[in-house]
Amino acid sequence: MKYKLDPCPHCESNVIDILDLSGLDEDFWYAKCGRCGATGAYEQSEKEAAENWNSRPIEKRLRAENAELGVERDKLKRRVAELEVLQGFAKKMASNMTDMPPEITKILNSNFMDLIDES
Repeated sequence: MKYKLDPCPHCESNVIDILDLSGLDEDFWYAKCGRCGATGAYEQSEKEAAENWNSRPIEKRLRAENAELGVERDKLKRRVAELEVLQGFAKKMASNMTDMPPEITKILNSNFMDLIDES
C-alpha cells in the first residue's frame, strides 16, 4: 500500500520507503530514507509506520515559526533602511547646527544595527 510521505527531516530527500522487518514473531514496519538511511520507529503496520514518519509536530512548528521570523526580519530590514535615509537627511540638517548634544551626534554618526546591539 502506498502512502504520501514527508521528505526526510535530515537530508530533505523524497525517496522514502516503508519496509517490512519480517522474520520475527511479529512483522514490524518502518520508514527509511533512501538517501541518508534515516529511519522512523518500528510500528505494527505499514500505515502506522507512515503516520509515524509524517508525525513531526515539532519540526512543522519550527518551520512555521522560522517562516514568521523571516517575515519579521524582512520588515525590520526595510525599517532600518528607512531609518538610514532619515539619518542621512538629519546629518545634512545638523551640519548647519553648532551646539549638537552628544546623544544626537552619536545617533547621527552610528550604524542603527550597532545601536540595537547595545540595548
